[in-house]
Amino acid sequence: MTAIIKSVGNFCNLRCVYCFYSHLDQASFQKMEHGLLKKLIKDMGEVGIAKVTAIWHGGEPLLAGLDFYKLAIAEQKLYPDVQFENRLQTNATFLDERWVSFFKDNNFGIGVSLDGTKRIQDLQRPDRQGHSTFDKVVKNLELMQKLGLKFGLIQTITSKGLGFIRESQEFFYHTLGLRSWKINFVDESSCLINVVDDPTITISENNLLQAYDELIDFWMSTNDPSLEIEEIDQFVAAFLGRRPSSCNFSGSCGNYFCVDYNGLVYPCDRICFDDQHLLGDLREKSLLEIMTGDKAEKFRLKVRNVHPDCISCKWRPFCNNGCTAMHNKTGKYRHCEVRKKVFERICSMTASSQK
Repeated sequence: MTAIIKSVGNFCNLRCVYCFYSHLDQASFQKMEHGLLKKLIKDMGEVGIAKVTAIWHGGEPLLAGLDFYKLAIAEQKLYPDVQFENRLQTNATFLDERWVSFFKDNNFGIGVSLDGTKRIQDLQRPDRQGHSTFDKVVKNLELMQKLGLKFGLIQTITSKGLGFIRESQEFFYHTLGLRSWKINFVDESSCLINVVDDPTITISENNLLQAYDELIDFWMSTNDPSLEIEEIDQFVAAFLGRRPSSCNFSGSCGNYFCVDYNGLVYPCDRICFDDQHLLGDLREKSLLEIMTGDKAEKFRLKVRNVHPDCISCKWRPFCNNGCTAMHNKTGKYRHCEVRKKVFERICSMTASSQK
């Protein structure tokens, strides 16, 4: 079971051009109350599952303060029979030695959002005054490396960044010395309802395929088996017969839930904008009641439903109809054809390299 916990709701110190929540209030301070945090962890500890993953998200989750996460760890320790795994996704602008030491001591998995070199980071991820965040983020990446805290990187590619794909990958690989990162695309079928019609941000289907080609070209050029670009690695996993790990490929959407700072529970942070997807309220019901309730079961049935076009598709076991938040009105993954072409290219290249 995986919980995406929005400890500070939409509250953030950055103003990213593609943010899920830029059409909402990001300036007002929001924070999950300690009583609700205790109840959430109690409910997760008593739900009857041996391993629970908590992904602390936002907004910017460090704005909740260090004491918030100290309390979370203390509450988790009350349930020794449950294995809690903690991850946190941050813009890294507030990191310092206190935070890094705490995360390292408590085995947090840290994900950092960085979109590439300075010019693309500044285009897409300025602070709320419009100032650059690049130097501060890179400095704090170096701090984590110095203190031995492992971290992952997430890059978001918009139409603004299409001309910088190779440059960004070279920067991650050669300058930062990374061997693993994840990529999110903001495309025309995006669930980011505030930017979906903005051609300066969203990527067309043709350009999306071209972007995949550039990533594959870079991945191949390194000839480095230790390099994992998650979006590409999922396709490689399919060719090798491994089950993809990403929820975007694995069809595991029903295993997740998202808790907002106010206790409202949704299936995912990508579909938490309206009552249509609201599963319940932790202030009124237990997590077990919500996750076994009619609304949650209806969502799981929807996710498990196989689209007619997928039935005979050879990629179905590895694609699983993509991200649920990216389905069209018929329930089909919007980038089915792009995904098929990428599968075919990866398989062709990998097969040739094994001859």
